[in-house]
Amino acid sequence: MADLVADGLLTRRQGKGTFVSTNRAIVQGPPGLTSFTDDLASRGWKPSARVLEMRVHNAGSHIGPKLGIPDSALAISLSRVRIADGDPIAIQTSHVPAVLFPGLDKLDFSHRSLYDVMEVDYGTRPIRSTDTYIASMLSAKEAELLEVRTGSPALRSERVSTDSTGRTLEFVESVIRGDRYTIVLNLSATRSAGA
Repeated sequence: MADLVADGLLTRRQGKGTFVSTNRAIVQGPPGLTSFTDDLASRGWKPSARVLEMRVHNAGSHIGPKLGIPDSALAISLSRVRIADGDPIAIQTSHVPAVLFPGLDKLDFSHRSLYDVMEVDYGTRPIRSTDTYIASMLSAKEAELLEVRTGSPALRSERVSTDSTGRTLEFVESVIRGDRYTIVLNLSATRSAGA
């Protein structure tokens, strides 16, 4: 059974049992800056989310510098479990400057994309981002939320996004199931042929 799980033919869900795997990996490359919701939908998945927490707080020394705001300035943080076709695949926490998005903490994000809300409700949208990924393992709490075993492989990512003026709109921290997310990079040489 363990070998079948390791090969991806079976999946174990903590507290639920072992099932034949219907998992398809999400192959993620840099096709463009899209929301997680739009990315899943474009791949034929039904995206949804379970909101874990929404709060307004002082940005502090971790979030403030990433957003380009003073530590004492207010930030809004939205934590969600991101779901594809009913399966939890990521835990994502988005931080935004409260001054740019007043009232954001009153909205329901279980079925709305943060990027769509930014554009429709606030007239702005990220157009550039810097994304950083590192390999990791899931903690017990993360594994429980993602319905896998503690210590399962994961990707941790950070994204800092800006608008057309270079103003930072968001800082996002994500923990993504390693068995459901693959990063593909399409690269080409930049030096001249004669070099």
